[in-house]
Amino acid sequence: FWLDNFIEPDILIEVENMVDENPNLSDLTSNLYPFNQFYKHRKALFQIAFWENDYNPKTDDAITYIRSYLKTNHYHFAMSGTAMTAYNARHATENEALRITLLVIPLFIIILIIFTSNYLEPLIIALTMGFAVVINMGTNAFFPNISFFSQSTVLLLQCAVTMDYAIFLLHRYREERTNFINSTEAIKSALHKSFLPILGSS
Repeated sequence: FWLDNFIEPDILIEVENMVDENPNLSDLTSNLYPFNQFYKHRKALFQIAFWENDYNPKTDDAITYIRSYLKTNHYHFAMSGTAMTAYNARHATENEALRITLLVIPLFIIILIIFTSNYLEPLIIALTMGFAVVINMGTNAFFPNISFFSQSTVLLLQCAVTMDYAIFLLHRYREERTNFINSTEAIKSALHKSFLPILGSS
């Protein structure tokens, strides 16, 4: 929406020409309603209404396109509003989550090496975490309105939770191994005894 939704373009051109001819009239558009709602000090305010809500990916794509267009054509601009707040929050969160992920993954590996007894266990747990993340992000495809914060932090959260439960189960298995000669029976018992604590924690 802009002035030309409410005022004939010819009148706008006339006012612009008057201001060009007489710079003393530059305050005319800044103080005269409805000009001052959309046009002040030779700067235009455009209002954009989106069909989708502020957090919808289509709204995000539209804002990205508008910003790209304005930058490509070297316009000086500023954008505000609830859709822009959501846009900035989404992109800031995604960028920060990626940086944190790159810092945290080595820590996960170090923790796994410390709390496991051989080199195969961290590999198995890492594979389990990877599958858990893929499954979690796969189910997000069925829920397109999932929070962008959840979407961007799913890797960290899923890895932390999976690692915690995997180490818990592994320690329980080692305890049960002293009671059972058969490793299959030991893991069955470990699963049975750790089910309620893990369920309560999850």
